[in-house]
Amino acid sequence: MSMQPWHGVVVASALPYNKDLSIDYGAFADHVRWLAENGCHGITPTARSASTSA
Repeated sequence: MSMQPWHGVVVASALPYNKDLSIDYGAFADHVRWLAENGCHGITPTARSASTSA
């Protein structure tokens, strides 16, 4: 497998939760599907969506 640089739109996606604080996998799947259908080339589900300093 050859490695290729990232390209296009790659988003840091928010992770939705249910009221009991469990992960809402259905809502996450819907969101990822929407992102893909609207031009995103990839997601980073474990990334932060806010800026942080090193």
